[in-house]
Amino acid sequence: MLTIGACDFTAQKHRIAIIDDERALCDLYSLVLKKRGYEPVFAGNGGEEILDAIENEELTQNNLDIVLLDYHMGEGKIDGFETANRIRKSIPLAKIIIVSADSKVKRKVLAAGFSFISKPFSIREFLTVVARPEDVLQEGKHGKMALEDNVAGTLVAT
Repeated sequence: MLTIGACDFTAQKHRIAIIDDERALCDLYSLVLKKRGYEPVFAGNGGEEILDAIENEELTQNNLDIVLLDYHMGEGKIDGFETANRIRKSIPLAKIIIVSADSKVKRKVLAAGFSFISKPFSIREFLTVVARPEDVLQEGKHGKMALEDNVAGTLVAT
């Protein structure tokens, strides 16, 4: 079990899909999450890829718990927000976390009921949001999610 402050980062083998147009970030997220006991079940560089996997029933409510996706995905036809809405229709129990350096989209993401993490972020903040994505939803109602200042390291994700 990994505990930092009051946060327990032990995963119960949650299955997670990672979607980002930067392959290096998919690999980095996957590495960090595997070391914490998560099981990355899908990695892709665009919304179309995960939606195809859902349509083909490669990803279902039975094998996907969390979706981590970038808001702006380069050359894709749809952005992360539209992708998240489509995923929610097919796999309504999956926790969806949208990642972006664009602070303008944060309110829209939270208002839609998705979790949000702003780039760049610390490894600790990343793991906190993944471990408890529903806590981040409270940010829209009760102010900024409380995180202690003693951050273990910074993941520079842009």
